[in-house]
This record gives sequence, structure tokens and C-alpha cells, in this order.
Amino acid sequence: MSPAPRSAASVGVANWEGGRIAAEHLLSLGHKHFGLIGGVKNHLYSRARLDGFRSALSAMDLHVEPRLIGAADWNRDEARDFAVDILDREDRPTAIFAASDMMALGVYDAVRYLGLDIPGDVSVVGFDDVPEATWATPQLTTVRQPIQEMGATAFRMLLRLTNQREGIDPNTDGPRIELATRLITRGSTSSPA
Repeated sequence: MSPAPRSAASVGVANWEGGRIAAEHLLSLGHKHFGLIGGVKNHLYSRARLDGFRSALSAMDLHVEPRLIGAADWNRDEARDFAVDILDREDRPTAIFAASDMMALGVYDAVRYLGLDIPGDVSVVGFDDVPEATWATPQLTTVRQPIQEMGATAFRMLLRLTNQREGIDPNTDGPRIELATRLITRGSTSSPA
């Protein structure tokens, strides 16, 4: 999704910060060799999540090899195919960050297909905290978006804007509220073998 047009009010999450906290978690476990799976390349929030992740690596003088960065169009099957490609080699990454939980579950599919183990062979972190994240075995470590809070905040913003409709200047940006994300640590991450 592209950024909201000028003068549109919006509620979102701190995507860049979420990517950064995912990387810091994996770094704290000792990982240094990463794979990244983004959504659509030109989507602002996909790029922000990956940029936040890379920023934390850069602060530690680390980087992700370009061949280990893929775009899966928010699609589980495309993420699985990319993950099979980067995991089916001797120098595979020890951790993969996917910009959505559904793509992270595609990594789970690849790991199963290759006969590998999460988190023994590869740690996996997603983004969103969809219900399926807790159904996976092991449960997926993920960056939680506060979906209910986003909906309630957007509703309050809509009411406020509706009540002050006459005073809105179409030549100025509408309010932008960005809510915090947080890491939910579950069983899909551990120190590298």
C-alpha cells in the first residue's frame, strides 16, 4: 500500500521500529547471518520494516547479502519458494525475518520441506501477530501490531474529523498517528547452532 495521499488522516504502526526490534532480538541471540523476506518492493511499510531491520545490523557493522533478500508479494507460497532457495545450501542464514507472519509461515513450510528444524537450524521472526502465529509449531516469534488499538484510534479520529469538517484545510496534511509495535517472543527463535 502506498502512503496516504496529502490531507488524508491515517493511523498506522511504527514499521521501521518493528523491524529494528526484530533484528535486535536476533542479534541478542548471537545471529550474524540473515535472510530477509519483504512484501511488495514499493510498499512503504514493507520497505520500512526491512530498513529498520538493516539499520540495527548496520549499527553492528553487519549487513545482509543481496542474494538473501527477497520479495514475496505478501504471499506464503512465494515466501516458501524463496526460503527453499536460500536454505537449501551449505551457507544458509541462521535466521530469517519476514515482513509478515503469513510469509514467515511460508518459511516454516520451506523448513519442513527441507527436513530442517525451527529454531535448531534456523530462527524465524514474523510481523503482525496474526492468530496463525500461535497455531504454528513452534509458535512464531513476531512483531505485534496493535490492531484493536488501531481500529479504535481510527474510529475516534473519524468522529473528531467529522465533527470539525468545516475547518479542515484541504491543502494541509491530515493527522497521522503511528502506534508502537512490540516483540512477542515465542518458540521460533534461539541462539544459532
